[in-house]
Amino acid sequence: MTTELDVMPFDSTLLSDVIAQHNVTVQALAMRSGYDDKSIYRYLSGERTVPSTVIRAAFELTLDMRLVGLVSGMIPVSMTVAKVANATPARIPPLDQLIPEACNATKSAAEALQYIAKVLADSKIDASDKIAIENYRRHSAAAQRRLALVDAALTAHAGKVSS
Repeated sequence: MTTELDVMPFDSTLLSDVIAQHNVTVQALAMRSGYDDKSIYRYLSGERTVPSTVIRAAFELTLDMRLVGLVSGMIPVSMTVAKVANATPARIPPLDQLIPEACNATKSAAEALQYIAKVLADSKIDASDKIAIENYRRHSAAAQRRLALVDAALTAHAGKVSS
């Protein structure tokens, strides 16, 4: 079973990479998250578990989908950590497989959202509305996971491309 201590270094390594790639300063992340600089440095070093508010603030500053994947557990964070911890990098599915999956998941989420707009037009939530809301949440989560994987694949492939 994975414990909080097992994933702490992975979270901090990915977060460090994301803010560095987007040129976000520790001060900006601290200000956005409501934590002080010293705490942010502790989170980035892996000394302490990264709180969700810090991950959310980093996402707001970068819009990097890997952070969504980090929270959902669908991002292969070991690809980032492998260079630091000699871990075996996770297999990232090829883009030609991921892109259609992401498109289909996103299309399903959009269709579910349009249905919710119609269902909720009467301003009352009944049993069918609850089913529609759950359906949207399921499709939306799948779309977000797939988009996070696409972003991770792009990042991994970008590292292989020579300038």
